[in-house]
Parts: sequence; structure tokens; C-alpha cells
Amino acid sequence: GKSGQAAEKIGESGFILSNEYQPKRAKILVSNFERLGIKNAMITSLDSAELGEMFSKVFDLVICDVPCSGEGMFRKTQEAADQWSPESVIQCQKRQEYILDNIKDTVKGGGYLLYSTCTYSLEENEEVVEKFLSENSDFHLTDVKNEVKKVTSDGINLPEFKTDMSKCRRFYPHISRGEGQFIALLKRDETSERGKILYKEKVSEASAEEKRIIKSFFEENLITLPSGRIIKSKDNFVLISHGCPVYTKSVFSAGVLIGEIKHGILHPSHQFFSCYGNLFRRQEKLTRGDSRIYKYLHGEEIDSTLSEGGYCAVTYEGAVIGGGKAVGGKIKNHYPKGLRIN
Repeated sequence: GKSGQAAEKIGESGFILSNEYQPKRAKILVSNFERLGIKNAMITSLDSAELGEMFSKVFDLVICDVPCSGEGMFRKTQEAADQWSPESVIQCQKRQEYILDNIKDTVKGGGYLLYSTCTYSLEENEEVVEKFLSENSDFHLTDVKNEVKKVTSDGINLPEFKTDMSKCRRFYPHISRGEGQFIALLKRDETSERGKILYKEKVSEASAEEKRIIKSFFEENLITLPSGRIIKSKDNFVLISHGCPVYTKSVFSAGVLIGEIKHGILHPSHQFFSCYGNLFRRQEKLTRGDSRIYKYLHGEEIDSTLSEGGYCAVTYEGAVIGGGKAVGGKIKNHYPKGLRIN
């Protein structure tokens, strides 16, 4: 959810790196990005220490959504309550301090670090922020927008704190919709130092013949050619529209999967339709009340209104939902099996 909202805010002019330590959850991120049509992103599954070694003062905003004891989830799941213990709170606190210390230097001068949890615990919230600020004088707490203040409570202060924690925000279910959460928005002091990416890319380039096949597909099916460079990942080809070099380890997604080439023919991926469907010359436009939407989402062929055959995007109320191939008055369905509805 946070990655999707961040991607929506930056549009296509920026870049988002979304890191999920647990590989299973990273795979879910890939699926979500695919369906949302997010182009300019990279998804990794790395330890925060590795991220700190990759980027130096690069990011305008780092959302540090840390593992926590989950006290805010007690109303939602019994499992969250059953797993809680005083020991887990302290264990989480140590892990949170470790993560913050690792990723702090990825924030550029004048950039922001948003620390968030879904717990009420002082140990994991204000105490973590207090310790961080006491050790990093180039960061300071800053105000959030009034719209957020209206649905949150001030952070809690303890006598021993050297920093006023009232700018931190606490989300309570009796004040705002949802469960319990905590955020602290930190800003780094301005600096003239330029950001650096501290690793070199090592990827396989598509051959001249493979690039020719892909370009031919673009010219035949798209109104304009998408910008970016093409790399090869095993049997698949990826379009990189952002300027960030691709890391060599634990990268689950680095751009937009174009598809694979079999016997000299490009077979486009669902992600390519999701991301670049608005560029297709042929678009089958479904609207509210059109029964074909149910057949399409079920994975069936649908009747085509297109005057010519070929690959096409399928849209619903203007939003691209997938693709297919128009043949003989029908659209061969390319909606992935894993997304189909019963």
C-alpha cells in the first residue's frame, strides 16, 4: 500500500526503490506493481545494511516502515495479540534502531525520513526517535500537514527526553479510521554534497537481433515507442525507464517485463500491457454494464469491436486491465491465470 501510494505521488518523473526483507512479501510487491502499472521502480529483498552500502545521500524520501510488535493490530487479528510479549517489544526496538542506523545515510541533504510502526509502544516509537535524534544532529523532527494532525494525536513526551516529541503523530482507532499506527517525519539538514550510487550495474544486454524484434513489435503495436533501455534476464526482456543501475543481488523486479522471444516472435507480458496499454494502437474499451468484463476477467475469449487484428490493450472505464490479441472478431485472452476470477 505504501509503495503504491508513493509511486502514485512521484508519477513517471521519479524513481522508487521498494525493499522487502522477506522474499515471499517481495513477490507480492512485484504482483502489486504489475497490476498498478508502475514503470519506474526496482523491488529488492535485502538487509538494510546492504541498502546503506548501495546509496549515499540519494533519496528525497525514505519511508522506514519497520517490523514492530504490532499492538495496533490487536483488534484486527487474535494472532497479533497472541504473539505479543514484553520481550518482543525490546527485540523489535533493537531491530528498529539497527534499521534506522543503516538507512539514514541514504537520505539526501534536505530530504525526509518517515519512520512508521503499527504499534503503541513508547519503546518502539518515541524512544527510538529520541535515541536516533540524539545520535544524528543533522536530522530534526518536522511538522506533518494539518490534514494528518486533525486525525491524530501528538507524540508522548517523557521527562528524560531532550527532544519535544509532540510533532510525532499517533493514530488511534477512536480518532481516525483504521488501526493503531505511529509516524515521525524527520528532515535532514541541507548540504551541498551530491548523492552517490555506490555499486556498478552488471546486466546482460539484449543482442542486436533481439532488439530488432522488440523494436519491430513496438512499431507495429504502439502509437509511440517507450523510452528506456532493454536488458535481458534469463529468457525475458526488461525495459528500464529509470536511471538507477540494476543491482546484481536479490532483485525481484527492475523495470517493466516486456516479455519473451520464442522462435523470433515477441510474446508480451501482462506487466507490459498494464504499464504501456495506453500506448497501444488497438484498444478494446469496456464500460460499465458491458458483460464482456466478467468473461475477460474469467480468462475467456471476448467479442472484439476492433476493425483490425493484432495485439491490443483491454481497458475498463479508461483504466488498462490487461491485454489480448484480436483475431477473427474475437480477442484471445492474455489475462494471467493467477489473477482470474471464478
